[in-house]
Amino acid sequence: MDFLEQLRLQKQEGDREWASKQAEEQRRRDDEALRKRAEEDQRRTEERDRDRRKAEQIFAGLADIVRSAAGLGLEVAVLADSFVEDHPQEGSRPININRRTYYLAGWQIPFYEMCGADGIPLTVVSERVDVAFKGVLHRTFNVLAVDLRRL
Repeated sequence: MDFLEQLRLQKQEGDREWASKQAEEQRRRDDEALRKRAEEDQRRTEERDRDRRKAEQIFAGLADIVRSAAGLGLEVAVLADSFVEDHPQEGSRPININRRTYYLAGWQIPFYEMCGADGIPLTVVSERVDVAFKGVLHRTFNVLAVDLRRL
């Protein structure tokens, strides 16, 4: 075998090594992407379960909240920690109340579905607050509530 033939064989061997390294690297990238996807799916499932449990917990305590609000003569029973947004975010669900669109997130989505299934009327209560010196800037907070007038 002459020297040129030997160099060609070495080149072919080097090409095979390069291809096997590239295939191994691609396999590692695919495995990593698959692992990340599985972890993300697991995280989403756990988050949905956590949101469902919180919604069920708040739904179970709804009778006490309504009784307390009605005992105080209020027209709505405001739910604790139930701020809704007026701009869409990732994973939010739009609802239309009083010709305005609000966006539910997290535990509020299954809670809204539970209330809808049982015919519980929900509304949104808005409060405008001065947040800067001498009331120059205003901020509006929107809170999910049970409408006792329609109950």
